Amino acid sequence: MSNIVNDKVLEYINGYYKPKRTELAEFRADAEMRKIPIILKDTESFLGMIADLSRPKRILEIGTAIGYSAAFLASALPSCRVVTIEREEDAHAEAVLNMERLGLADRVTCLKGDAIEIMAQLADEQDRRYFDIYGDCEKSSAESGAEPTEGEPFDFVFIDAGKSHYAQFLECAMKLIGEGALIVCDNVLMKGKTAADEYDPTGKYKTSIRKMRAFIEMITSDTRLDTTILAVGDGISVSRVNSK
Repeated sequence: MSNIVNDKVLEYINGYYKPKRTELAEFRADAEMRKIPIILKDTESFLGMIADLSRPKRILEIGTAIGYSAAFLASALPSCRVVTIEREEDAHAEAVLNMERLGLADRVTCLKGDAIEIMAQLADEQDRRYFDIYGDCEKSSAESGAEPTEGEPFDFVFIDAGKSHYAQFLECAMKLIGEGALIVCDNVLMKGKTAADEYDPTGKYKTSIRKMRAFIEMITSDTRLDTTILAVGDGISVSRVNSK
């Protein structure tokens, strides 16, 4: 079994998967053919459902990759703006092109750089009307015509980047969101490794497992958050901000 859910059950669930746009289906097929990691189909369906229910106006994504999840969220929520951060230059450049190709460059702002550093810069903005961070990271949407993003708090955060840094990502994100915001983290069960050492027989992922377990302990015991862990995709945590 390669998934945290029985393969036959997952195949059945994915049989009901419906892409938001034809272009997204093509985007997914291309990424899967090239073996580029993007959100799984059941993760996408769940993410779309909670995004639709919460109706965020501003989404922060940590870990753009080539832009599939940012494109999905922007397509699912036509009135929403997305700011997404990616540190890898090639992935960032491809994400920019994908936003332009999909007609989303005016609502998806792709930033290149270290997520912790960029979020610290965003949090340091005193007037919080516009993000003025062009000197220290590349603002790709300026290249594709998007206006600067208004500096209001984010109300939805999607974390899907370096698993060992989830705790740091969350703490930085907490400075950029308000009460009632949702924080969704992907891959928290790490193909079952987080739950049981037997799924990492060689110990190759020992450090990542330890840090992910500490992260889950943190978010489930943090009184600022209401958190649930779900066996969707590769494991998803959903946290609602009570207060900060």
